[in-house]
Amino acid sequence: MALAAPSYTVPTRPTVRARVEKRYADERSNLISRLEQATSVSLTTDTWTSNSTESFITVTAHYLDAEWILHSDILMTRAMPERHTAENIASRLQE
Repeated sequence: MALAAPSYTVPTRPTVRARVEKRYADERSNLISRLEQATSVSLTTDTWTSNSTESFITVTAHYLDAEWILHSDILMTRAMPERHTAENIASRLQE
């Protein structure tokens, strides 16, 4: 940054951490509020593999708001190195 923008002060690690934690708390609160207002929610799950061959599972909530606008929000993404069998997926979802 000294070359690109000499007058810019890079935030410290505690500052970045505090900002990320606040953003997470705000987003989580907003999501909970939106889900509480939904009359019904559909959940989907997907298992996928990254370009670096790491496997993951993701759960997404789909719902309509009061104006009938479709929303899709990711509730969880976790590593899933084990085989993607029904039993393993069920176990991971229960976690």
